[in-house]
Amino acid sequence: MHQSHSRLNSSRQATIVAMLLMTGPVACRRVVEPPQRAERQQPEAAQQQPEPERRQRARVFVFAPGPALAATTDSELSPAPPEPTAAYSSRREACAAVREIMHAQLGVDVSLSDSVAYENEFVQAHRTGCELRATGKLSVRPDTAGSRSVDGDVAAGLEAAGWADIPRYTADGPDGGSFGRRSRETVCLFRFSWDGGDDSDSTYVPSDDWEVVGHCGTREAGDSV
Repeated sequence: MHQSHSRLNSSRQATIVAMLLMTGPVACRRVVEPPQRAERQQPEAAQQQPEPERRQRARVFVFAPGPALAATTDSELSPAPPEPTAAYSSRREACAAVREIMHAQLGVDVSLSDSVAYENEFVQAHRTGCELRATGKLSVRPDTAGSRSVDGDVAAGLEAAGWADIPRYTADGPDGGSFGRRSRETVCLFRFSWDGGDDSDSTYVPSDDWEVVGHCGTREAGDSV
């Protein structure tokens, strides 16, 4: 009886061992599989990351302050003209001196009228002073025959006499131009006109005439700044 009971126990133990041997590989796979699934899911989670969040991490800008730019002024870009050395006791004396300079440079008579009202369009103001007027022919100019440098001749004569340039009064065009000069107490504005021709008509013959009109007045604040 005891031997029969022992055989029964041995049979049960063998059955349990056999069952453990059969279920062992399954249990091992169940233990190992979860980490494998997690590894496969990790790239998918990265791919499912919201697009805006990835873009925000990619857009990283770094700003570094550069050297400060030095401020420039008009006086640095365009140096101021030299101060005039020409000086006169009165406006009438200054106008007479300008008349002599124009006559010497242009080789023609120059009319002079005093107490004439005129407008200085460069400062948008009305002034009263002398008016100087001269006319001539480009073909008979004694110094620069055939040229149209009437304004340059007058400007050169005034500068030689100590008159200073007024850059803001300078203007050029196909039919004339203007420029300004000043002494210590007088401001003069000169306007030149001539026939600049017609570029659209090759048969057009320009006139040989030129005219110079100058106005000189007592210098006022802002006239030559």
